[in-house]
Amino acid sequence: MPYLNSEQLEHFNSKGYLIINGFWESSTVDQLEERMGYILQSFDYDSVNTIFTTDEQCRKTDDYFLESGNKIRFFWEEKAWDENGKLVSKPSECINKVGHALHDLDERFAKVSYDPRIYELCRELGLEVSCLRYLIFVGNER
Repeated sequence: MPYLNSEQLEHFNSKGYLIINGFWESSTVDQLEERMGYILQSFDYDSVNTIFTTDEQCRKTDDYFLESGNKIRFFWEEKAWDENGKLVSKPSECINKVGHALHDLDERFAKVSYDPRIYELCRELGLEVSCLRYLIFVGNER
């Protein structure tokens, strides 16, 4: 059964993104927000200052980034640090992204990342899904 209607498909194809209100139950969103808060609170902010940017990736990429494929890693906004090396705001407001293996190593994020509906949405959007089928199987076997 299709998840998306023709207007949603058209929006995705023309704008490159799609918002599906109510896709996740509010309790699921609350659990993920709570879990991310815990993950951020547990992180030693002084241990890493790797910045994530899509500009000048060669210049900004370091071993911390390159070796992050099987770890949960934290990447900062470009202006997260002042000239004295101090965060300019609360750490949770200075983080650009948390990745890369968050969806594999954290049970709550794995549950939503490998939800079979994600596979179906990707398929409907015409995205490559050959590897997603395997990932969903693995995710559901946990």
